[in-house]
Amino acid sequence: NTEVSNGCNLDNGQNCFVAKGNRAIPGFTFETKWRIRPKSAFLINYSLDYTYYTYCCNKAEWGRNEDNFANRITAGFRGQVLKKVVLDAVGGYGMGFYRKDPTQPRGVDDFKGVIFELGATVYPNPRSLFYVSAFRSYQDSLLGNYYTDIGARAQLRHEFKWRMVATA
Repeated sequence: NTEVSNGCNLDNGQNCFVAKGNRAIPGFTFETKWRIRPKSAFLINYSLDYTYYTYCCNKAEWGRNEDNFANRITAGFRGQVLKKVVLDAVGGYGMGFYRKDPTQPRGVDDFKGVIFELGATVYPNPRSLFYVSAFRSYQDSLLGNYYTDIGARAQLRHEFKWRMVATA
């Protein structure tokens, strides 16, 4: 019987990291908008994801993935600010509650923090767009409980006359 630190039994032929990916993530999202102009709105968004690991470790030790409830509540503005410019300014708070083993006090490894996305889309012509944004969020991780995702995105997109779309 060969055992590794995350409690996976290698004699059954399973890869431990693949087994840790055996999870279900049901959830829901609620969003409401208040239109302030024809193409602009204030919004409030709430989402809940419940991550349930169908194959997990039997022992409480390092490397164990925990079932969790990921709550995100955000509010902000999404809409047209100039003739060819669309702005997304959404921010809020994220809370990830992870089930614990009895040796850890509640809240030690929970995520609690600010999340946001600030982006702008420019339409230089009707067939092209340029999008840029910065964001901070958190996601469930297979190699730990969660990871904080801080970054930026940029996209160029053009639709040709023959309906082919190029994206970079």
